[in-house]
Amino acid sequence: MGTEIRGLRESEMEAHAELVYLSYLEYAEGKSGLADPQWWLKSVRADPYYDPDVTRVLFLDGRMVASVTNFDRWVYVGDGRRARVSCIGSVCTHPDFRRRGLVRQVLAECIEWMLAKGFHWSSLFGREEVYGGSGWTVLTSFTCTAELRVRDEFGSNLTIRRADPEADATTLTRMYEQFDAGLTGPVVRNEAYWKQVALAPQWGTLHPYYLVEADGQPVGYFSGEDCRLREVAWVDRAHDVVACLLRRWEGQPVHFPLATPELIQLLREVSHVRRAAEVQGGITLSEAYKGLWRYIGPGGGEFPEISDTESMKRFLRDRAYCFWAADGY
Repeated sequence: MGTEIRGLRESEMEAHAELVYLSYLEYAEGKSGLADPQWWLKSVRADPYYDPDVTRVLFLDGRMVASVTNFDRWVYVGDGRRARVSCIGSVCTHPDFRRRGLVRQVLAECIEWMLAKGFHWSSLFGREEVYGGSGWTVLTSFTCTAELRVRDEFGSNLTIRRADPEADATTLTRMYEQFDAGLTGPVVRNEAYWKQVALAPQWGTLHPYYLVEADGQPVGYFSGEDCRLREVAWVDRAHDVVACLLRRWEGQPVHFPLATPELIQLLREVSHVRRAAEVQGGITLSEAYKGLWRYIGPGGGEFPEISDTESMKRFLRDRAYCFWAADGY
């Protein structure tokens, strides 16, 4: 049986969408996106960074039967450097061709392809028992939950309004670049990515963004409801922005999807120091699953401190790696 693994071609996009749909159909119950035969095609058409070649496809005797899509992303590293990351998604095998190790073959080809393209490392969301044999292992990082009483002088004079996907995209892009360049992990986004991915419905659900303003001028933004933030940023008046978020859900624990030293310090500084008899809540750090990761290569030597998967994971964890939900793949 003849086997060929190569990049997808533009003329094969519709056929590949059908392959992905059939492969994921059994998981579609309760997930409106997966029930749409065109869900994969719609998602990559909306991705301004997508190119068909990043989808590596396995053919058996000319039939397309398995594939892996390497979503090509640049991410901030927090010290002025950027890393090129293959964010693996839409891993699939046609139901009639499962349990033959076909995806493992495609992943092996992906590694060679990533090396040739200069990727630094790769990530995916899945089970280590499935992907560990191909070199992807678990990364964890910290998030924090704050249940604090805010000092009166912080945050009360800020206002919050829902961001407009068209009118506010430029503002969000600017604030994101300013804030996230100092973090490790967030994807580099352009304005098209904001409009077509971050601000668009995901799996049929729209997760709105909100601007935090001082005297009509944006100083930060966030996304999230029910005390759980999906994303947050501030470019001015950091204490007030953090306090404003705590006030929004006053009396409830607010979950932040990152735990940088700056955030922890801000939370301490905006909160009351209570008497012992009043103490409750506080700041809680939680270790969270951040996907499976694999070292690919030096990519030109930009990261001399990283030589393998374990040193790469230490590098990310030591820098308080964070990942925003809107960048899911």
